[in-house]
Amino acid sequence: MTRILTSWSWTADPEAPLRWPDPERRVVLVEPDLFEGALDARQVHASRIVAQVEGRCAVFVEPTRTPDQLGRTGRILDGIVPALLARTQADLDAGLPDLLAVRGAHRALLLEPTETMSLPLNISDCILDADGHCIGEAVIDWVLVRGTDQPLHPGWVRSIRDECAAAGVPFAFLSWGSWIPTDRQSSDGVPTGWVRAHNRIGCRLDGREHMDSPWGPLGVDDGGGP
Repeated sequence: MTRILTSWSWTADPEAPLRWPDPERRVVLVEPDLFEGALDARQVHASRIVAQVEGRCAVFVEPTRTPDQLGRTGRILDGIVPALLARTQADLDAGLPDLLAVRGAHRALLLEPTETMSLPLNISDCILDADGHCIGEAVIDWVLVRGTDQPLHPGWVRSIRDECAAAGVPFAFLSWGSWIPTDRQSSDGVPTGWVRAHNRIGCRLDGREHMDSPWGPLGVDDGGGP
């Protein structure tokens, strides 16, 4: 069974997970950040929807810039993947310790690079039980990359892809964002221009799509997935 990557905006359609006919197939990217700032009524409601559907969906991926907030909820289950959302090396370095401290079966990075980034894929940290005994390792076992409203340099994406391949970590390239590099390149392979990408389409890199995950290759939801 091929699982489907689905992007769910809990602000636009908070009840959507309750209507999915095939929740067991879905790897759900929850956005925007469900744990940013003080929790309001909408965030609490969306969290309850996640808790209600979590046992039936394949997995929920919850990207956040503040994984320490996610850890304090005390509800990280096997079907919820905490993910650090980072755009710069500083974002990544600052958020990584909190991400590793969150209990969960998996941990992910969702990167929107605005510069070259070096990944800490060889870093692991001990998970401690209540008595301080090591009961396992906290590792990064999935990396997702996508563009934003700024042009995304292909070299940044290739570097991340190659680091993942060397470390044996699944890599998914979701989208170029609002701009797709043209085929015109300088002598050293750098794009000489970008074209506007309507509907934020386009996720091919070096002639192929990259949609790997810890659960195998992913399809993309035809109904508005990334």
